[in-house]
Amino acid sequence: MGNFQITEVLIDYQLNPLGIDEIKPCFQWKICKEEGAFRQTAYRIQLGTEKEKADIWDSGTIPGDSQNCPYSGTSSFKPCTEYYVTLTVWDEDSDSAVYTCLLYTSDAADERSSV
Repeated sequence: MGNFQITEVLIDYQLNPLGIDEIKPCFQWKICKEEGAFRQTAYRIQLGTEKEKADIWDSGTIPGDSQNCPYSGTSSFKPCTEYYVTLTVWDEDSDSAVYTCLLYTSDAADERSSV
């Protein structure tokens, strides 16, 4: 693990949203490093119905410094369901930080998933 941490993950521009109804939510994150400059070199987002299980979506390792990633999976979200989001970020020294949070879908997700 590196000397940096992921301090928050936003889902559709919200911290810990109580329910999303977007078919393709957007993930954003913030990094904090105690000392010196930080340069992100890659990230990976995994989405699953259980912790540490990417059964819904795995972005794969994406090179670059972007801290914004739209969902590009093919699975539709089920209404009133919780999903685990695991974000891994790497820096220029190949050190990594991991952050896991929950994503909750609203009952409106059912109406929009049929689009």
